[in-house]
Amino acid sequence: MKKIFTLVIVFSFFSISFAQNNYIKRPSLGVSFFFNDFKTASEIRSNGLVSVIRNKNIFKTSRMDPGMAVSYLQGLSKHIDFIAGLGGSFVDYPVPNHVAFNDNHFLLEGTVAVNLKLLSDKYWVVPFADAGLGASNYQGIAAAFLPVGVGLQGNLFGEAYIILNSQYRIPITQGAAYHLYHSIGFTGAITPRKKAAPKAVELPLV
Repeated sequence: MKKIFTLVIVFSFFSISFAQNNYIKRPSLGVSFFFNDFKTASEIRSNGLVSVIRNKNIFKTSRMDPGMAVSYLQGLSKHIDFIAGLGGSFVDYPVPNHVAFNDNHFLLEGTVAVNLKLLSDKYWVVPFADAGLGASNYQGIAAAFLPVGVGLQGNLFGEAYIILNSQYRIPITQGAAYHLYHSIGFTGAITPRKKAAPKAVELPLV
């Protein structure tokens, strides 16, 4: 009987939470700091993920190239956000089937994606998966790739968030290279929330 009573309470709690969580993210701007990792992505493909983890090479900052990006976010529903980003970094990009540059040059990458959130923005911590389409330009070489990943969104205060994201970027054209992308960003709403218009009250006729 106690177990049934406990289940009823838990179910009621979640029902109330989800009933109230109809929030959709307002248009927001963000800035993020990221790291591109080409070497680890190459080792995952050649030796496997287990080998990379065993050698403790999965999150080594010494293998990564830092960069900075700006982004635009907008909620499509309480569990889906649209995000577009543009970032730049100086890297020695290993363009496939191309003579090595052996020097750092500017890499410009732009992406459009959707964040599929497990919970709505009313929760303090929201895990999500993301997928989309990206394009890059490096030394005049244009390329396209598919970014897929996972992340966490933390509610800082009001409608400001901190977003952690890790992606595996998969080439779909010859000029792109496999790489890992890890970022930490901050976003905030840029438009005021619309207030519901007061309902007109009809006065009885005398």
